[in-house]
Amino acid sequence: MLFLERDELRRDEKSPLDQDLRKYAHARDSYQEIILIMLKGTIGEGLMGSGVLFDKGALCLIEAESDLEPSSFAHTFLATGKAHLDIGILEMGEFLQTFLKHPEL
Repeated sequence: MLFLERDELRRDEKSPLDQDLRKYAHARDSYQEIILIMLKGTIGEGLMGSGVLFDKGALCLIEAESDLEPSSFAHTFLATGKAHLDIGILEMGEFLQTFLKHPEL
């Protein structure tokens, strides 16, 4: 299982975030599951790399900033079709527990 945390990925600022994410996507077979949780961020940063992870079967979630409508950050990722869900932090824990018990769903 691999959980990717932005702060850990950004320790080495020499490579772009997209390049770091693609590196994990290419090593996909080394992990049972990959879960990428995208917290609030800059639009465009990580867009390509997260898309590659999505294509390799990673669960890609976006932190919801509001229950009423997606943020422009979430809208950008969801519009590409390369993210699964815009979900609030409070609901995310329960969602992840369900996913880990039944990843085939």
